[in-house]
Amino acid sequence: MTDPLAPLDRLLVLEELRRVQSRLCRAASVRDWAELESLFTPDGRFRAYGADGELGCFAATTGIGAAIDRAVGPGRLVVQSSDEELDILADDRADGTWAVEDTLYPEDGTRARHGAGSLALAYRFAGGRWRVATAEFTRTAREHG
Repeated sequence: MTDPLAPLDRLLVLEELRRVQSRLCRAASVRDWAELESLFTPDGRFRAYGADGELGCFAATTGIGAAIDRAVGPGRLVVQSSDEELDILADDRADGTWAVEDTLYPEDGTRARHGAGSLALAYRFAGGRWRVATAEFTRTAREHG
Protein backbone atom coordinates (compact mmCIF):
# COMPACT_ATOMS: atom_id res chain seq x y z
CA MET A 1 0.00 0.00 0.00
CA THR A 2 1.27 3.46 -0.85
CA ASP A 3 1.80 5.73 2.13
CA PRO A 4 -0.96 8.38 1.99
CA LEU A 5 1.22 11.10 3.53
CA ALA A 6 4.41 12.93 2.68
CA PRO A 7 7.37 11.81 4.86
CA LEU A 8 7.31 14.81 7.22
CA ASP A 9 3.52 14.65 7.60
CA ARG A 10 3.83 10.92 8.31
CA LEU A 11 6.34 11.56 11.10
CA LEU A 12 4.08 14.22 12.62
CA VAL A 13 1.10 11.82 12.62
CA LEU A 14 3.18 9.03 14.16
CA GLU A 15 4.32 11.37 16.93
CA GLU A 16 0.74 12.47 17.59
CA LEU A 17 -0.39 8.83 17.84
CA ARG A 18 2.40 8.23 20.38
CA ARG A 19 1.14 11.22 22.38
CA VAL A 20 -2.40 9.81 22.37
CA GLN A 21 -1.04 6.54 23.76
CA SER A 22 0.98 8.35 26.43
CA ARG A 23 -2.12 10.25 27.47
CA LEU A 24 -4.15 7.01 27.62
CA CYS A 25 -1.57 5.43 29.95
CA ARG A 26 -1.29 8.54 32.13
CA ALA A 27 -5.07 8.96 32.39
CA ALA A 28 -5.51 5.30 33.35
CA SER A 29 -2.67 5.48 35.88
CA VAL A 30 -4.24 8.45 37.68
CA ARG A 31 -7.76 7.14 37.09
CA ASP A 32 -8.78 10.26 35.22
CA TRP A 33 -11.57 8.53 33.34
CA ALA A 34 -12.98 11.73 31.83
CA GLU A 35 -9.58 12.47 30.27
CA LEU A 36 -9.28 8.88 29.04
CA GLU A 37 -12.74 9.00 27.45
CA SER A 38 -11.92 12.33 25.75
CA LEU A 39 -9.25 10.48 23.77
CA PHE A 40 -11.94 8.35 22.09
CA THR A 41 -14.20 9.31 19.21
CA PRO A 42 -17.83 9.93 20.23
CA ASP A 43 -18.74 6.44 19.00
CA GLY A 44 -15.57 4.80 20.35
CA ARG A 45 -15.53 1.27 21.77
CA PHE A 46 -13.30 -0.58 24.23
CA ARG A 47 -12.97 -4.34 24.74
CA ALA A 48 -10.70 -6.24 27.11
CA TYR A 49 -10.02 -9.97 27.03
CA GLY A 50 -8.48 -12.01 29.83
CA ALA A 51 -5.51 -14.34 29.42
CA ASP A 52 -8.08 -17.13 29.04
CA GLY A 53 -9.56 -15.40 25.97
CA GLU A 54 -12.83 -14.50 27.72
CA LEU A 55 -14.32 -11.06 27.13
CA GLY A 56 -13.94 -9.30 30.46
CA CYS A 57 -15.00 -5.78 29.59
CA PHE A 58 -16.88 -3.98 26.82
CA ALA A 59 -17.89 -0.33 26.87
CA ALA A 60 -18.76 2.65 24.69
CA THR A 61 -17.01 6.00 25.01
CA THR A 62 -18.96 7.45 27.92
CA GLY A 63 -18.72 4.22 29.91
CA ILE A 64 -15.14 3.17 29.26
CA GLY A 65 -13.69 4.73 32.40
CA ALA A 66 -16.30 3.21 34.71
CA ALA A 67 -15.92 -0.20 33.07
CA ILE A 68 -12.13 -0.16 33.48
CA ASP A 69 -12.44 1.09 37.05
CA ARG A 70 -14.78 -1.79 37.94
CA ALA A 71 -12.57 -4.36 36.20
CA VAL A 72 -9.37 -3.17 37.87
CA GLY A 73 -10.74 -2.62 41.35
CA PRO A 74 -9.40 -0.29 44.05
CA GLY A 75 -5.74 0.55 44.43
CA ARG A 76 -2.94 2.47 42.76
CA LEU A 77 -2.75 1.62 39.07
CA VAL A 78 0.34 2.02 36.89
CA VAL A 79 0.01 1.49 33.13
CA GLN A 80 2.91 1.56 30.68
CA SER A 81 3.15 0.85 26.97
CA SER A 82 5.99 0.28 24.55
CA ASP A 83 7.03 -1.42 21.31
CA GLU A 84 4.43 0.22 19.11
CA GLU A 85 3.60 -0.84 15.60
CA LEU A 86 1.82 2.02 13.84
CA ASP A 87 0.35 2.02 10.35
CA ILE A 88 -1.13 5.07 8.66
CA LEU A 89 -3.92 3.85 6.41
CA ALA A 90 -5.21 7.19 5.10
CA ASP A 91 -4.92 10.84 6.04
CA ASP A 92 -7.67 10.29 8.63
CA ARG A 93 -7.18 6.63 9.65
CA ALA A 94 -4.42 4.67 11.36
CA ASP A 95 -3.97 1.43 13.27
CA GLY A 96 -1.60 0.59 16.07
CA THR A 97 -0.59 -2.22 18.37
CA TRP A 98 1.21 -1.62 21.67
CA ALA A 99 2.75 -3.88 24.29
CA VAL A 100 1.17 -2.93 27.63
CA GLU A 101 2.10 -3.66 31.24
CA ASP A 102 -0.04 -2.83 34.23
CA THR A 103 0.55 -3.07 37.95
CA LEU A 104 -2.10 -2.67 40.63
CA TYR A 105 -0.99 -1.83 44.16
CA PRO A 106 -3.99 -2.78 46.35
CA GLU A 107 -5.12 -0.33 49.02
CA ASP A 108 -5.00 -3.04 51.69
CA GLY A 109 -1.23 -3.39 51.33
CA THR A 110 -1.32 -6.90 49.89
CA ARG A 111 1.13 -7.85 47.19
CA ALA A 112 0.93 -5.91 43.92
CA ARG A 113 -0.52 -7.64 40.86
CA HIS A 114 1.35 -7.36 37.60
CA GLY A 115 -0.07 -8.03 34.15
CA ALA A 116 0.88 -7.75 30.52
CA GLY A 117 -0.80 -7.83 27.17
CA SER A 118 -1.28 -6.07 23.87
CA LEU A 119 -3.51 -3.18 22.93
CA ALA A 120 -4.79 -2.90 19.35
CA LEU A 121 -6.13 0.53 18.44
CA ALA A 122 -7.93 1.96 15.42
CA TYR A 123 -7.41 5.71 15.23
CA ARG A 124 -9.47 8.34 13.43
CA PHE A 125 -8.71 11.98 12.80
CA ALA A 126 -11.85 13.61 14.24
CA GLY A 127 -12.59 17.03 15.65
CA GLY A 128 -9.22 18.35 14.53
CA ARG A 129 -7.16 15.71 16.34
CA TRP A 130 -6.35 12.03 16.40
CA ARG A 131 -8.61 9.92 18.61
CA VAL A 132 -9.17 6.27 19.34
CA ALA A 133 -12.13 4.74 17.51
CA THR A 134 -11.70 1.23 18.89
CA ALA A 135 -9.40 -0.26 21.51
CA GLU A 136 -9.00 -3.96 22.15
CA PHE A 137 -6.82 -5.09 25.04
CA THR A 138 -5.78 -8.74 25.15
CA ARG A 139 -4.14 -9.86 28.36
CA THR A 140 -1.39 -12.40 27.88
CA ALA A 141 -0.31 -12.80 31.51
CA ARG A 142 -1.44 -11.85 35.01
CA GLU A 143 0.40 -12.42 38.27
CA HIS A 144 -2.01 -12.59 41.19
CA GLY A 145 -0.90 -11.26 44.55
